[in-house]
Amino acid sequence: MKKLISLLATISLTVTTVNSVVACNNKEDKEENNDFGMTINGFKGEIHRIISDKKNKLYVGTKIINDDYDLKGKLYSVDLENNNKVTEITGIEGSVYNLSIWNDKLYVGTKKLDRQGTLYSVDLKDDNKVTEITGIEGEIHNLFIWNDKLYVGTKTGHDEGKLYSVDLKDNNKVTEITGIEGEVDALIVLNNKLYVGAVAKYISNEGNFYSVDLENNNKVTEINNIVLKGTIFSFAIYNKLLYIGTTEKNDGSGSLYSVDLENNNKVTEITGIKGEVYRLITQKNKLYVGTRTGDYENYQGKLYSVDLENNNKVTEIDNISNFNVYGLAAIDDYIYIGMSSLDSNILGAHKVLLGRKMFK
Repeated sequence: MKKLISLLATISLTVTTVNSVVACNNKEDKEENNDFGMTINGFKGEIHRIISDKKNKLYVGTKIINDDYDLKGKLYSVDLENNNKVTEITGIEGSVYNLSIWNDKLYVGTKKLDRQGTLYSVDLKDDNKVTEITGIEGEIHNLFIWNDKLYVGTKTGHDEGKLYSVDLKDNNKVTEITGIEGEVDALIVLNNKLYVGAVAKYISNEGNFYSVDLENNNKVTEINNIVLKGTIFSFAIYNKLLYIGTTEKNDGSGSLYSVDLENNNKVTEITGIKGEVYRLITQKNKLYVGTRTGDYENYQGKLYSVDLENNNKVTEIDNISNFNVYGLAAIDDYIYIGMSSLDSNILGAHKVLLGRKMFK
């Protein structure tokens, strides 16, 4: 499948970040009520990824860029039942690009330098002990856990990447899954198949879409009968439908689709979304969509909800401006949104995790 992306100009910058968590109750009959109830401070760097333990904690990964474009980052826990206490978890090197949780272990994928990264496990029951998992090549762009295996997508070069499985019950045994071409940016499992979105040609906006049959020796099949605008950057699932977010970086746009894999891969475009679709998450009967658009000095991302039981009705979470959404997580009736912004006056309709980004 061929798609479109543009070349972004490389910009040297110094980043000073003032990061916070902003929260409010989301009442079902007042989704447009976007007043915040509280703000949680204590993060350093652009909030890039968020994950919940489905209990009472959030884990937050950040990215920090210095003058030499050397990437660093931080990892934090947020205890939602202890006055939103923020605690840094040390021992992680590089910007945190992805997070996943399995059996009280947090898996952390990082980018240290261009085309280099590290995969870590953090034992949440053993004083957050950090262990490096070796055998993975490249920047860690995506993580997904299924049936006791961690699937890892990487970038190893320009328009190149690799896909691995890590057996979490067999001493973290690493196996490369061959047959994937491009930087692996999106992973998800549906009906025992791992779906993979990869960037094949960044400048000309060409991407690939694959399925990996996890019950048939990881057989890789390219899906070329689905035509999408842009390269695949995010996935979500609801009622056996696969939701796909794409990016077209030549003009900062993207698209959102649903694909019925059991009905001849029927594709439906969901309109009304502005920007590159960076993050997707389902909560109850809604799909939450975080986008990125604009340049480094003019953030214009949006946050949307899509009512999946009401003809995919799209609602923009209003009173929010000048940010890009880089993380989404859910616990119970709340959505947490990780953002990067030049504007401190950011409002949200749900519990909101906010990363505010300022430039010198």
